[in-house]
Amino acid sequence: MVEFIGQFRGYAPYNNMLVRIQNPSCGYYATAKDWRERFGRVLKEDARPMLILAPMHPVMLVYDLDQTEGREVPAHLLRFAQFDGDWNPQWLERLIENARRHRIQIAFKKLSSTHAGFATFANPKGGQKMRIVINAEAPAPSQFGVLCHEMAHILLGHLGSDEDCWWPSRSHLGRAPIEIEAEATAYIVTQHLALEGASAAYISRYLNDGAQIPKGVSFDMIAKVAGRIERMALKLEPTPRTKAERAERRSQ
Repeated sequence: MVEFIGQFRGYAPYNNMLVRIQNPSCGYYATAKDWRERFGRVLKEDARPMLILAPMHPVMLVYDLDQTEGREVPAHLLRFAQFDGDWNPQWLERLIENARRHRIQIAFKKLSSTHAGFATFANPKGGQKMRIVINAEAPAPSQFGVLCHEMAHILLGHLGSDEDCWWPSRSHLGRAPIEIEAEATAYIVTQHLALEGASAAYISRYLNDGAQIPKGVSFDMIAKVAGRIERMALKLEPTPRTKAERAERRSQ
């Protein structure tokens, strides 16, 4: 939520929060006038508005990119999560099953066309530790590439550790190191499996001036987690032992 609120500089933080509540998968939004005059796009028939507060008026209507049509959207906004190549559906099936064995829930839902997926905490009542949501309308190879990226966030410790220490806690890293590590990990996995994506362009957005790698990026962790995710795509692994199970085994 906080990250989303900070993304849209043209709107007040409270309005960004309102949009996030109404449409969690929103990638870009603007008024009908802005879409028409600044971006050459018009509202689709039956476009669904979102409500925000407006100065001197009670509310203002804004619209997600997917509710508009017209001038072509820059390719990098739509192709950033696209992967192509010699595809094996079992890679995705195995990665999903291995994620389940690590108590990571994978869900496929309709998201904005500029929103490929996300990783977050799961509801502890369901017995899951983490939850990943992938855009259900993306092609399977792209779903796999995005899943590699989101799995990397978890296994690299970007969301913090879990009670069984199946992954570390590295949530202190900033936005740029986190995204570079996750996408670099996904790049290595997909390259090993002969899938081509737009990882280089994605990573370049987070590099400092002069293409300097931000502090905190760990190539050691990238390499280790990339190997782990690749193994999870190629074969089914046993469910890891919990902390209690490990302690019990040591005591025997």
